[in-house]
Amino acid sequence: MRGSNLKDETGKTYNRLTVISINPNRSLLGAARWNCFCSCGKHVTVLGASLRNGSSKSCGCLRTETVTSHGKYKNKLYEVWRNMLERCNNKKILKYKDYGEVGIKVCKEWENSLQDFITWGKKNGYKSGLQIDRRDNTKGYTPDNCRFVTHKVNNQNKRNCKRWYLFGKRYNSCTEAAFDLGVSHTTIQRWCKEDSGKDGCYAVKKYK
Repeated sequence: MRGSNLKDETGKTYNRLTVISINPNRSLLGAARWNCFCSCGKHVTVLGASLRNGSSKSCGCLRTETVTSHGKYKNKLYEVWRNMLERCNNKKILKYKDYGEVGIKVCKEWENSLQDFITWGKKNGYKSGLQIDRRDNTKGYTPDNCRFVTHKVNNQNKRNCKRWYLFGKRYNSCTEAAFDLGVSHTTIQRWCKEDSGKDGCYAVKKYK
């Protein structure tokens, strides 16, 4: 393999692309190119840098599935999926420090397949205007830890808001407590009020 500093990508998977081998023909500028197998079944040759920075996610099938001939996205869940991957994988964006940098990841099932994420979203109540929310903010984006909620509810579930204690159990968010106890967010908040809280229920401010 040419280049003592060349990073071997063989066997690694980036989005829909799995690296099979290095291509003997480098780019005009001498950059390494890799032979990849796309999850749709096609083969494609991609620059190593494009794999690592996420600019090449598939053989081209991903864009075909999600974008119309006018360049507009067919499915709004594509934006949810893309932004989710960005904040967990892209070190260049501001939100990465609160997600990828602290170990929050997207499960392989969703990371490797937009269609799997779209199918899950449609089955789990996605509507235009809703946001994806993790019930437990210490865990990553997985089917059993995510749901779709309004912007207001999502803000209540930030790690830097409060920690909630109800009936001897600690919750990382109002959303998590409401889901576990089967009541509304307003009920949780009313139970935890300092001046008229329910016995054994209270909330304290928490920090990252």
